Parts: sequence; C-alpha cells; structure tokens
Amino acid sequence: MKLGKLLDCLRKKLGRVPGLHPLILYGSLIRGDFIPGTSDVDFFAVLEV
Repeated sequence: MKLGKLLDCLRKKLGRVPGLHPLILYGSLIRGDFIPGTSDVDFFAVLEV
C-alpha cells in the first residue's frame, strides 16, 4: 500500500476530526515490509479534549 493512497483513504473516512493533532503511523507500513491482504495498518491518534 502506498502511503499517499492510505492518507487519501483516511481523509475520506475520517473527514475533519475536531481536536485531532498528530496521527502517527507505525509498524510494517512505515518499515516498508507491509504485505497487502495480511498486514494491518497501525496508527496512534492524539486528540485534544
């Protein structure tokens, strides 16, 4: 999965999230060993409440 494609998908699904500061991607996608159909996408969202 291409990072740009993932970001476009997240933008479409999440829209604008009030209070969202960083959305941090980690795991196999960032390391470069993502396997489509097997790997998941790991992310950590920081929200201001």
